[in-house]
Amino acid sequence: MPITLALSLSADKMLSLKVLLVLIAEAIGSLVFCELMQLLTNLDVFSKYIISMLMVNIITPIENQYKWNLVINNQLAKVSLPILIGSILITVSVCLYVTALQRKESLIKKLQYETNHDNLTNLLNYRAFSNYIIKISTDTSAVYTILMLDLDNFKGINDRFGHLEGNHLLETFTAKLKHFFLDKYPTAVKIFRFGGEEFCLVLKDVSIEDAYAKIWEFEELLTAKGYSTTTGQQVKVSFSGGVANTDQKSNIHEAIRNADAAVYLAKNNGRAQIICPDCVIE
Repeated sequence: MPITLALSLSADKMLSLKVLLVLIAEAIGSLVFCELMQLLTNLDVFSKYIISMLMVNIITPIENQYKWNLVINNQLAKVSLPILIGSILITVSVCLYVTALQRKESLIKKLQYETNHDNLTNLLNYRAFSNYIIKISTDTSAVYTILMLDLDNFKGINDRFGHLEGNHLLETFTAKLKHFFLDKYPTAVKIFRFGGEEFCLVLKDVSIEDAYAKIWEFEELLTAKGYSTTTGQQVKVSFSGGVANTDQKSNIHEAIRNADAAVYLAKNNGRAQIICPDCVIE
């Protein structure tokens, strides 16, 4: 703006040394102000906008009067006060508008979260699982290992202690599952709850043998500690698992079917075990 104004005044033969110095100072001041605003890292963009707008509309009338060699008297108030009031009104309007947008975005994020997460365990749900599988189904650059888990005798716990206790067990189991696998694979694992007592883990670029060893380690930790009900009763908790992965012969959909079939085989063989047909165990 100062450069454009200088060219315009020069074309009209109105550019004096005094006005030129004012324009140069204005340009330097604008750059310095922008740099200072960048240093305010704790402020969001909207707060910076408010500060900038107020500063511009307070300083501009004063600077313009000096630039045009007007006398700073009552004329200044007549010019600057309406501009300042207008700036405040605009700022308030923008503030209300941005607040409404933020509320809308917050609501959208909440709805998206609720759509893709289980409300009891806060794990990703089956809908999120389906979308994720569609997304990675064409990814041939990575190997995906599927871990299917099914809690053993969960119906018996519900029947014996009630559904509230069953829900508490699911929450406790989920917390341990997340803590264990997110600690082992912080960026390579996604954990889903299919519903009821069924869970699925998808590991990216983790060997099937390593995944098999880790799920057995988790099984042993779980059975060793057991589960204490809200009334203090100790209950043995275990799960049946199936492990499969993608390779040159099996895509992600086939790996899911193979892991699911392995779970049923584990349950039919006595539960509390993990079956991995393709693992090479040394």
